[in-house]
Amino acid sequence: MTHRWLPGEHVTVIGQTGSGKTHLINRLVSENRNFIVVFKTKEDPEDGKKYWRGFKRIESVRGLDDTRYSRFLLMPPLGRYPKQYEHQEREAHRLIQKVFKQGKWTVVFDERWYAENILKVRAGIEMLETQGRSKGISVVSGLQRPVEISRFALSQATHVFSFVGDSRDGDTLGRATAKPFGQAVMTLTGHDFAYYYKPARRIVLGNSAGLGAVLEPALAAVDSAAGRLEATIGRAGG
Repeated sequence: MTHRWLPGEHVTVIGQTGSGKTHLINRLVSENRNFIVVFKTKEDPEDGKKYWRGFKRIESVRGLDDTRYSRFLLMPPLGRYPKQYEHQEREAHRLIQKVFKQGKWTVVFDERWYAENILKVRAGIEMLETQGRSKGISVVSGLQRPVEISRFALSQATHVFSFVGDSRDGDTLGRATAKPFGQAVMTLTGHDFAYYYKPARRIVLGNSAGLGAVLEPALAAVDSAAGRLEATIGRAGG
């Protein structure tokens, strides 16, 4: 996949389990960025195999100091009830502080709703998206539904992918990005997806059954140096 995005640009990928969301995020960051930390809160049997190959798995932010690696899978374990979230919350805050101080990182929140609402780091993530942009920090957010996060957070994304859509999803995305994108999302069925590139206000529609074949020529049209889409792309896939 030849997709590139400029440092400081953010990506939001919306899709339910099995839609292709994790596959897309993995390819986007693995093939285009060097300094990456993926914050995950639950196990996936495909971690280290299908996804995040070559990433060093760590349980604490201190592990980011290992200069032998530049790609990390941060998975703080749950504690014992009723304080089961304390360790994850502490590490999430530490991660945000470290990334903001150093700059140039791409940070993936695999389940942003969980990070914002259970671990209480919404303000920190939004700081990375706004103040961190000038530091070259990019935030990649994974969501089940667009209504899971604020309209402000959605508006910060330069690149938005949606694998799910109904009237509520379309309205939320239309208000946060562009009305035509919201309307496109409302047409999605089955394994359809919609991609929105904010600087050029361009929309790509396709089907995740042929995800690579559809996205590679479409996203190759994104000129990272100029920050614009050079080709007009209509309906693809199917």
